[in-house]
Amino acid sequence: MNRSDQWPQIRTLGNGLRIVLDPLSGSPVVSVQAWVMVGSADERPDQAGLAHVHEHMVFKGTPTRPVGAIAAEVEGLGGEINAFTSLDHTVYYITIASRFADRALSVLGDALNNTLFDQDELTRELEVIREEILRGRDNPQIRLSDLQFSEAFAIHPYGRPVIGIEQSVAAMTREKVIEFYDRWYCPSNVCLVVSGEFEPDVIMQLIESEFGQRRPAPLPAVGPRQAEPEPEGPRAQIEASSVSECYLSLAWPAPAIDHPDAAALDVAALVLGAGESSRLYREVHDKRELAFAVWAQNYTPKDPGLMFAGAMTTAEHFEPCLSAILEQCAQIALEPPDPEELCKAKRIVEAELVFDAETVQGSAHKLGLSMSLTDDVNLEAQYLARVRAVQAQDVQRVVAQYMRPERIRLAALWPEQAGDAPSQKALLERVLAAPAPAAVEATPEQVAQPTQTHKAARRTVRQVQPLYRELPSGMKLVAIQRPGSGVVSMRAALLGGQRMERVEHVGLQNFCAQMLTKGTSTRDAAQLAREVDRLAGSLSGFSGRNSIGLTGEFLAADFQRGLELFSDVLLRPRFDADEAEKKRRELLFALSSRRDQPARVAFDLFARTLYGDHAYSFPSLGNVQSVGAISVEQLRRAWRDQLRARSCVIGVAGDVDPLEALDALQDAIDLQQTADLEPLRPEPAPSRLDGPRQATQSSDKQQAHAVIGFPGATLNDPDRHLLELLSAILSGQSGRLFLDLRDRQSLAYSLNSLSVEGLDPGFFGVYIGCAPDKVEHVLEQIDAHLERICKQPVSLEELKRGRRYVLGSFEIELQTGSAWTSQLVLNELYKLPRDEIERMRVLLQSATPQDVQRVAQRFLDPQARVQVVLTP
Repeated sequence: MNRSDQWPQIRTLGNGLRIVLDPLSGSPVVSVQAWVMVGSADERPDQAGLAHVHEHMVFKGTPTRPVGAIAAEVEGLGGEINAFTSLDHTVYYITIASRFADRALSVLGDALNNTLFDQDELTRELEVIREEILRGRDNPQIRLSDLQFSEAFAIHPYGRPVIGIEQSVAAMTREKVIEFYDRWYCPSNVCLVVSGEFEPDVIMQLIESEFGQRRPAPLPAVGPRQAEPEPEGPRAQIEASSVSECYLSLAWPAPAIDHPDAAALDVAALVLGAGESSRLYREVHDKRELAFAVWAQNYTPKDPGLMFAGAMTTAEHFEPCLSAILEQCAQIALEPPDPEELCKAKRIVEAELVFDAETVQGSAHKLGLSMSLTDDVNLEAQYLARVRAVQAQDVQRVVAQYMRPERIRLAALWPEQAGDAPSQKALLERVLAAPAPAAVEATPEQVAQPTQTHKAARRTVRQVQPLYRELPSGMKLVAIQRPGSGVVSMRAALLGGQRMERVEHVGLQNFCAQMLTKGTSTRDAAQLAREVDRLAGSLSGFSGRNSIGLTGEFLAADFQRGLELFSDVLLRPRFDADEAEKKRRELLFALSSRRDQPARVAFDLFARTLYGDHAYSFPSLGNVQSVGAISVEQLRRAWRDQLRARSCVIGVAGDVDPLEALDALQDAIDLQQTADLEPLRPEPAPSRLDGPRQATQSSDKQQAHAVIGFPGATLNDPDRHLLELLSAILSGQSGRLFLDLRDRQSLAYSLNSLSVEGLDPGFFGVYIGCAPDKVEHVLEQIDAHLERICKQPVSLEELKRGRRYVLGSFEIELQTGSAWTSQLVLNELYKLPRDEIERMRVLLQSATPQDVQRVAQRFLDPQARVQVVLTP
């Protein structure tokens, strides 16, 4: 897909509505996004959470589209509809096949201009938001973020939670909602972004018709937001919480996105925390082993933001970890980035812009964000110019200026079971005792500049058919071209994963996959990380339910260099003993912190209850005993035994010639014949359940989490895609469960159904997170819906909506090269027909209500029902 030099363009309607047009030739998808320039920072204290309330209410009905009709119309056309709220803006968006762009504009225009704000709907939605607030309290990252922002912004409204608090949400009235809408949702305060395949003149006529009739209104007369004063000393807030490990965040006040120093601080954050070759990772994670995850980020909203550094660590290592992070932040002013670090950081910035533009929704989001924060559609080009101009002494200067100890705002979550947390006084003393980043006189130097990678050209989504090749060794290759994307994705997959594990070494497959990128016979872990980061690419091992392998993503210009690294990791992983011990500690930490994610805990319980002794019941991470006992020799043997040519499929998708890609793969990776090795054999598949099963587990969280499920389909089951259709009819914003349990009864914020397939039978399940006192009623309601869909055929309208939703979601997903490699490689590995995608389309197009009822009756058997509840 190509973008002409004259695009994107800004147009303005007579009522003040601004439109950004971003036509991208060749894409079958369009994204329409309405950016309303009001966020939580624009609320008065008595309005806390009101911008977020509008996010929930704008799609809740108009005079011509009743409740549920908006989502039903979009999902019925195969599109995706949603919204989000931030500090500075509220965004409503639809991504859909470009042939339905007119319908997307009609829906969005009607919702934004004619929403009813019905009192009963508002009452129900406020209850849903209360559930959302409770869910956020159970999430350590959200809780830590709220603590950090409240500590960093004592005066500026950025310190208030975007979602609001229970008291403010409970006090919302329809009058307050309408007053806020009339004040902020005027046409001149909205920017409409359209990105994808469309004719500009045609789309402008549609926009004029759908949005031009609303009368102009003046922007609200508001002064600048109250500025946060310059810090007079460090501040700290540490909260004892029901977390497994310590969550640490440091923040320094930093300039806004349009400040001249923002680019240099972005580069500083990348030098500190981008990738495994970054300073924080090398020193705090690798060398001292004080943190299991460590990061840095420069957050640049509309007003002055924050420079972050943080970590996940243990109570034992909390204070040494804090000191080590502070030392590295100070050190960057004494030892500014060397040419390689500077080049890597700049290349990452440019590469991320290419990766982000791989989808039309990503492209539209970048343009909308530019308009929201700076009112300038050319922000990206200007920002890139500033980044390219950054010198080492610029990084040195901004670190010394902004990242001083006395400006620090510290926030942390402390595990209650670890005893007393460090006192605020002790933390502040440690902060002030840390070395300050003193500036030194910098001299001009020759700086290595990155290759310019960002291009105005965009990808063509319409690709040719994939090319396949089977080598004499039995290895299979597949390649598909995606012209103009600037990106290339690679995937190698072998039979493996959970299905091949035994109870005595649960987690072995995941451990093995995680070790693939920890060095090869020709490169140690640090060297490999440096080379991957230098290309601004990524390499990672994966282990799923049925397969194990390696993925990579690089800029298309770096295909040959990326492939050389990819093949080295695939064929020659080192499995170094020291690196294995570091990874073991990471995995044990991940196991410990997993209970901080109650939805995952609920699904782990569901898997154990459904599958019994079968390997699908095992947690993918393993358990403390098994991970602690896995030896390096077991890891080496596991990979050696699985790396068989006859079970290996490798694919490439991206901006490369497919024949050249196949030749390059064959030259780099062809495996030796391994037919003499015994094939790996999984445990036999489980037999049918002998009756319904239930399990309950307590947790220390505020919300309850429940899963109702049944044994599901295999990957080659002829009813597999009909189960996906059944799930779509039940879930989605216009599905039966969402409309009833969430919209009508306000029982939960989080609710979905899903169908998971495998080489052995997977499962069909319904998940819900809700208040503990609602669990029993929720489960009864879910059962009633499942019984009804077995007894009564769905309507033709529901069938059409579900069919289009499944197919549309699939088309939207296939905008990325990584999605294509996943589809093509795994279908080949699992011996599915090469025309599986077309078969799915034909099957769904011909499906009848009776087909859906038959599949529901086959799989939703009450005698095979499994129910688990995780409750406080």
